[in-house]
Amino acid sequence: MARILKPGETVAGYTIVRHLGSGGFAIAYEARDSHGEKVFFKQYKSPSPAVPWYPGYARYQEEIKRRIETTNASRFCYKFIEFFEAIAGSTCYFQVFEFVEHGNDLSEILTRAAAGSRLPWDQRMILARVMVAGIASLHDAKIVHCDLKPGNIELLADHTIAAKYRLKLVDFDWSILADRRAPWHGFQGYMTSPGYSSPEHLRAQLPVPASDVFTCGLMLHMLLAGAHPYDFDSDTEYGRAVLGYAAPLPAFADFPGSPAEATELGQALRRCLDPLPKERPTAVELLAVLRGGRAGGGGWLRLVGPSGETVTVRVPTDVGKTVLAKFGTDAACLDAVQFSLERSGGDWYVVPRVGTTNETLLNGKKLTTRSVVRQGDTLAVGRQTRGVSRLPMKVELG
Repeated sequence: MARILKPGETVAGYTIVRHLGSGGFAIAYEARDSHGEKVFFKQYKSPSPAVPWYPGYARYQEEIKRRIETTNASRFCYKFIEFFEAIAGSTCYFQVFEFVEHGNDLSEILTRAAAGSRLPWDQRMILARVMVAGIASLHDAKIVHCDLKPGNIELLADHTIAAKYRLKLVDFDWSILADRRAPWHGFQGYMTSPGYSSPEHLRAQLPVPASDVFTCGLMLHMLLAGAHPYDFDSDTEYGRAVLGYAAPLPAFADFPGSPAEATELGQALRRCLDPLPKERPTAVELLAVLRGGRAGGGGWLRLVGPSGETVTVRVPTDVGKTVLAKFGTDAACLDAVQFSLERSGGDWYVVPRVGTTNETLLNGKKLTTRSVVRQGDTLAVGRQTRGVSRLPMKVELG
């Protein structure tokens, strides 16, 4: 059994300074390395080297570390230093991270928001954008955090920047790789926290990037609207509300834009909470909404392929062969970017890309300029003068 280390004890060259706390899976310490630098030192109670999936877990953590260090995610995450095994009562797994000095987690700011003592709107919006950018960077590295919550988002005071805080995502103990099954799959469930569980966690399903978007949506409601979107007194009530999609449209008391823009932003945040992961925006799409200050018109455009496959967009999107690959082999007729879809003034527009190999066709006619699209229109690629039309896609609006 893991033994709590005492101040002054040394493990693998790290000297314990103080015990910071204990959880169900790990014990946390402040420690100093051999050069006297302060580090965050973590001793694991679970997994222990005795469990059959422990070797896979250790390799999995190394891969998460590698992906963070070699991608844009390194800008938004605390620094991993090293992992090792050592004896402390029994053989334990240890991790060492940078010590986030003078930081507080997001809970403090959310508590102030709920009490009506909010940061100015601009500061909160910048924090929202940085948080979503960090989550988007994880997803780009094919990492799903799985346990996002205010306590896992550290804020460091920095009055030299507009938001007055720098942000770091922490605690990747039970994060998963989107393209590699977790070694504990089938042995235990996936980590979550009360009041921040995604529908996938509640259904005992595999968490996906959209699961992080769901939890991010909860925190954005709290940060921007001042309240958790669900009123609940128990896990059962919370689960019922989440799976029943009972969240109201958030209201923003100090939103600086028009009522219509506030409604559009609220609709975007509410879509993050859809019980179906495919209906939630991606982190990249959500970031585009926040950067634009509006919710991409508050609606969606769906392209329906010849065999019924669909692609749904809610924010400005470049469309090409990769985006439409699931529509079949005719997608190869498109360029990397064939056309763009944009939302403005309540309408959706298609913008043809100049110089593509094949023409973009709207209802059989060559597109040369930005044009509005309507319910039931058909987009395709081909040559109008030759009567060639490939990959016809019906437009649905909602």
